[in-house]
Amino acid sequence: MKIAAEGATFVRLLGWLTTGIFLYAVGAGGFSWIIFLLSLAVFLLVLFFYRDYERIFEGDENLILSPSDGRVIEIIGGNKKSTSEIAIFLSIFDVHVIRVPVNGKVKFIKYVEGKYHPGQTKKASRENAHLYVEYETRQGIVIVRYIAGVLARRILWDLKEGSDVKRGQKVGIILLGSRVEIHFPRGIEILVNEGDKVYGGLTPVAKWIEEEKPKYYLKDTKPLFPGVE
Repeated sequence: MKIAAEGATFVRLLGWLTTGIFLYAVGAGGFSWIIFLLSLAVFLLVLFFYRDYERIFEGDENLILSPSDGRVIEIIGGNKKSTSEIAIFLSIFDVHVIRVPVNGKVKFIKYVEGKYHPGQTKKASRENAHLYVEYETRQGIVIVRYIAGVLARRILWDLKEGSDVKRGQKVGIILLGSRVEIHFPRGIEILVNEGDKVYGGLTPVAKWIEEEKPKYYLKDTKPLFPGVE
C-alpha cells in the first residue's frame, strides 16, 4: 500500500503536526495527551482515506474494467443491442483513486458544476458536479462520469484531451464518498450484477462483443447529459 499522490503533501503535513503534538505531550503531560490521541486518530483516518494500491490486470483485451472501487448500485440496459450503464457507489471506506476502464484515447473531458447530493441517490446522477470523460477506443466510445459526493465535494484529476490512456491507469481521486457511472455503446455484455463489490483496475464489469459493431450517437446528434457540450 502507498499514499495517493494527490494526498501526499497533506498527509506529510498532518504527520509532522501529529509528531509535534506528541513531543509537546511528552513534556507537558496531562490534557495534552488527549489532544495527541485525537490528532493521531485524525492522521490515521486521513492515511486510510488516501491509501492507494498498485494494480495490474493482464486479461482479455475485450474486457472493460471498473473505473473505481465500490459497489454496483444500478445497471441499465445490458442486452447487447442497446446502450448500457453501470453505476458504482463509493462509500467513505472504499479506495477513492479513480481509473481508466479501457485502452484508447481521451476524446473529450469537461468538469461540470452541480450540486452535492449523496452518491447513492438518483439526484446525484442527474444533478451533482462531476468530471465527464469520453474515452475513444477501436470498438467505440465509453463515457465515464466521476461524480462528487456530499462530503468533501472535490475531484482531483490528471487527464488531458488527446492523450493516450491504458486500462487501469490512474485518473485521480474523488474525495469522501461519491459515485462513478460508465455509459457503454451497443455491443456490450455486462459482467456484473447489482450489489456486486468491484475494484478499480481489477474487476471486469463489461465485455465488447466482437461480432457486434458498436455505435454511439454522442456528438453526432446531442450530448447525453445536460451541461456537457
